[in-house]
Amino acid sequence: MLPDAPLIRAPRRAAVRGIARRQRLQRAARSRVAYLQRYVAARRRSRCLARCRAFARYQLERAREEIAKVEAQLAWTLGAQGGAGRDLSTFGLLTDRRDVTVNADKRMSFGTQFGVGAGYQRDDSATTISPLLPNPSEI
Repeated sequence: MLPDAPLIRAPRRAAVRGIARRQRLQRAARSRVAYLQRYVAARRRSRCLARCRAFARYQLERAREEIAKVEAQLAWTLGAQGGAGRDLSTFGLLTDRRDVTVNADKRMSFGTQFGVGAGYQRDDSATTISPLLPNPSEI
């Protein structure tokens, strides 16, 4: 004779439904926990981003103030011009012209600009209208 085989029972429907329900609840709980973790992480990131943006705005404002301060201390603008030309004088005589201009401007800390400039011009005319009248370029 053969030894008795252990009895295998089919699970009851109620037990199967209970297991399935428990698994659904566990999945729902895990999903809810994952959602809450993502939500908390996003909130932390948004608070961090807001603080980072505020700090960046603060640094930008400080940089603008520093630029204004440096410009007020060092902002000298130098310029120069030179030229040569031949013009027709009021009396119809040819006149050679040479000129040089130099200037320097400084922006003040309170916003206005202060400037200094100098120029030199020389006109030469080879002919005169009359020996009694002076050379028009010398007037």
